[in-house]
Amino acid sequence: MAAARSVVGNKAVEADHCAPLGRFFWHVMVFVPSCFALCFAGMMRRQLLLESKSVGIIEFSVALAEGFLLAIFSLACLQAPFYGMWRKFVEGDLGMAPWVHRCAGLAELAVLVLRAGVAWCAFRGSEVVGSLEARRCAAAHVIVAGLMGGALWTWPCGVAIKRGLLPGCMVLLSSSLSTSRWLQLAEAKGIGAEERLTWHAAAACAALVGAFSACSLFDKRRCQRATSGGARQHGD
Repeated sequence: MAAARSVVGNKAVEADHCAPLGRFFWHVMVFVPSCFALCFAGMMRRQLLLESKSVGIIEFSVALAEGFLLAIFSLACLQAPFYGMWRKFVEGDLGMAPWVHRCAGLAELAVLVLRAGVAWCAFRGSEVVGSLEARRCAAAHVIVAGLMGGALWTWPCGVAIKRGLLPGCMVLLSSSLSTSRWLQLAEAKGIGAEERLTWHAAAACAALVGAFSACSLFDKRRCQRATSGGARQHGD
C-alpha cells in the first residue's frame, strides 16, 4: 500500500511539471512574431510608396526588427499575469522559480513602453528621432540584453536544449540592430559616439549580469522532474 501511494505521489509530482519546450513554444516565440514583423514592415513600405518615398534596406530592416520585438514582447509579457498558462503551453520548467518568470514578464512590459516611440517612428519610416526616444530605446536594449543573457545561459547550459536559443538570438539581434540605428539617427540631437559606445557597453554588461543571475537562480531539480515526467509519459 505504501509503495502504491509512493508511485501515485511521484506521478502527481511529475504531472505538475512541464517540459521546457511547450506545445506552442515555436508559435509564440518565432512564428507569430516573424509574421507580424513582415506585416509591420510591409505596411510601412506600402505607406511610404503611397507618399512617393523610397524604402531603403536599412529602413525596412529596422521596421522588421521593431515589428518582431513589438510582437514577441507583447506575448512574452503575458507570463507575468498568466504564468500558469505560459508554463503549460509555451515555456515549461526552465529551472527557475515562478517569481523569476513573473519579473521577466514585467521587464518585458517595460521594454514595450520604452520602445513605443521608436516603434512608431519605424512604422512611419521616419529617419528622424528625438534624443528622448533614442535614449529610451537604448535603456530598453539594456533590459533586453539582461533578459537575453539569462536565456543564452539557461537554454544550452541549464536545460541543455540548444534549439531553444533561437528566439533569444533573434531578439538580441533585432534589438541590437534597431537600437544602433536609432542612436545614430539621434546624433543630430546630441547623442554622440561616446554616448553610443556607453549604451552598448552597458548592454554587454547587462548580458553578463543576466547570464550570471540565471546561473545562480537555476535549480536543476526542477528540470530533472520535468524531464523525468515527460519521459515517463512518452514511455507509457
